[in-house]
Amino acid sequence: MIKAGTTNNLIIRVVGPITLTENNIDGIGQMETAQWRGGLSAGIWQDVQLIATGDIYVEDVFVQPDIHAQTAVIEAILNHTGTQNQTIEVSLHIRNDTGMIVASDRHEMELHPGINHMAKTINIPDAQYWSPDDPYLYQLDITLSHHDSRSDNLNMRFGMRELTIKNKDFYLNGKRIYIKATFFEGLYPNGISYPDSKEMARREIQLAKEAGFNMIRPWRRPPAPMWLDLADEMGVLVVGSPVLECMTLPLSTPYLSKRVEHEVRQSILRDRNRACVVQWELFNELHRPVLKQLMRPMAMLARDLDPTRLILDESGGWAYGANMYLPNEYEPTKFNDIHNYAGPFVNRFHYEGYLSIGLTEEEKKSKGYQGSKVGRNVVPGLMSYVSELGYGSLPDLTEVTALFKTKGNPLTPAYRYHLRLHDEQQKMLRESGFAPLYPDMQQFYLDQQSIHGTANKRMIEAVRSNPLVDGYCIHALAAGDWILGAGLIDIWRRPKSYAYEATRAANQPHIVSIRLASRNVYAQTGTTLDVTGINDLASIQANVRVEISNGKGKTVFKRSFQKEFTSGISTLFTSMLDTKKWKGNYTINVQVHDQSGNQLTHNRYTFDVFPQKNVRLQKREIALFNKNTALSDYFRTQHVPVSSFNTTTPTSVPVVVTDYNSADKPLPFSTLLSFVKKGGTALYLQHQYKLGRIETDHPAFPFTAKVHPARGLWTCMPHLIHDHPIFNGLPSGGPMRNLF
Repeated sequence: MIKAGTTNNLIIRVVGPITLTENNIDGIGQMETAQWRGGLSAGIWQDVQLIATGDIYVEDVFVQPDIHAQTAVIEAILNHTGTQNQTIEVSLHIRNDTGMIVASDRHEMELHPGINHMAKTINIPDAQYWSPDDPYLYQLDITLSHHDSRSDNLNMRFGMRELTIKNKDFYLNGKRIYIKATFFEGLYPNGISYPDSKEMARREIQLAKEAGFNMIRPWRRPPAPMWLDLADEMGVLVVGSPVLECMTLPLSTPYLSKRVEHEVRQSILRDRNRACVVQWELFNELHRPVLKQLMRPMAMLARDLDPTRLILDESGGWAYGANMYLPNEYEPTKFNDIHNYAGPFVNRFHYEGYLSIGLTEEEKKSKGYQGSKVGRNVVPGLMSYVSELGYGSLPDLTEVTALFKTKGNPLTPAYRYHLRLHDEQQKMLRESGFAPLYPDMQQFYLDQQSIHGTANKRMIEAVRSNPLVDGYCIHALAAGDWILGAGLIDIWRRPKSYAYEATRAANQPHIVSIRLASRNVYAQTGTTLDVTGINDLASIQANVRVEISNGKGKTVFKRSFQKEFTSGISTLFTSMLDTKKWKGNYTINVQVHDQSGNQLTHNRYTFDVFPQKNVRLQKREIALFNKNTALSDYFRTQHVPVSSFNTTTPTSVPVVVTDYNSADKPLPFSTLLSFVKKGGTALYLQHQYKLGRIETDHPAFPFTAKVHPARGLWTCMPHLIHDHPIFNGLPSGGPMRNLF
């Protein structure tokens, strides 16, 4: 229909997605199409090509590498648009990375009008494998000819590689690999959902690799082909993720299943020749029955379209627990896929929660773990992978907003929300009275990033200390939209100070994790110090130095010794610390060197010691709102006067409210409220609550309230603190840290 030599007009109509209006266009209503959160993309937002061919052309080709047989199976769909049978010659050439032909095939095929299928197995001698360390790419050339006249030709790259699971471990090309992934939503300052430039895309992949990640998990949207080209070339494992659902969107309609199937099919067909794409992830944190019903059919569709890759049916395992389909397998392998966000301060219970992944209750008890539960539908004994982990912090909005003003576009959402957020942060500090702490806003953002990095590092150390866990995915690589705080790099692809550096440190092949029985130590009790070594490489003889210094820099404990830094996870050092004469802040430093003096790794950890005199209770009267024998007995052993709260209790006496027993028959809450309004103080030591909602049958707290723990998720919750007499001797004038 194209007329060569003249102007031809091509008219394209785009429908949807419909997000802000209640229109219904061609049977599509508001929020009814498969979608992803973040930058709204519609129309033609990626590269488009218009290709001229002869009557016969290659409609699709799929190269299936087999590293075991050293072959590539080439399946192609040839479309014959003529009306008569025709014999053609098919030429196949495989070139190495220098362009040299290493394997060829030439054969004739008789094609009938319409769709024809071709399958050919080609041996690749001395095949080079693709991996993050050596991203070796081959090129396939296909040429269709008829009577020496070329009808079509196609060139495409592929890699010889296989990611699978054996013995509850990941294996890449026959070698065990520990997955260190980072979450990625692909949001950009001006391109919105497409990289501003190839250089920007290259930089974010390079920063991910430099931070120690070997995998990137694009979330709920396939990346642009240009981005995948770079991932193929630079060497990073990629999770293929079709646009299906985002939390509770799209809306459930009779058409949803067909739209989900369409997205799965088109995403896999588009990217199944990518060397970097090693796994398909179909769903995430499912809520609705209609999508749960689609898990198995979509896994079978994915398997039919691509026999070669791992397939994960649901990240997070919220529906029934996750299933992983191994290459060429139709039967699922049960798999623990875990999402967990511990917050900024990873205490003993969080740490031991990560150590408990994969253990039975009896095994936890035998190890003395008291950790909180991690993940949903987690089954002891299964292979485990923590696919969402991490904390967050704001980027340096002083510099980010300056870049938007010089390089940005005021029409884009990112321009507006970054500038608005920067203004609101300054307003918040002024209105709360904390502005004097941060005359320089940049320091406010850097303090947050310090907390972010500390949290990420501690979570990674805990996960890597569990031999039953085979990897993790840090949320997230790049900031933007509603995960603006989660990024290790900002939207302009600049590392976020300690958030990036601490995460990079925890990703290294050699690390040590330092643990104490308690973050804050009572001097008379002492504590146990454990140093765990994690080594992704071969075992090596090492020199280890453990040193503890006080707040004045004086060394109070020192040990140096030789130890085999074994491959995997091992205990490098354990000791009971006598802290009777210690007080204040202490820092543990661990250095590990090889026999030539080269540093393999180092780490540091701070803790505080409190002498008995610092924790003695004040000898002032305390009133109990309700009976609590254990508490009243404790106060009396500490020589603290105890009384029962009544209408004559002076406002100078603090009132302690503990757990409630109906037999106590306390005074009505109105009496306590009147006491507080007069200037008294009521201290709640406990409140009975269920997840997300406080119980309503507590007469001392007769409210119904949602519980929102102020610990942050993908952004920092910097609990700021002024100098105040109550905090004498504690760090103040900034955010509260682990000590608090």
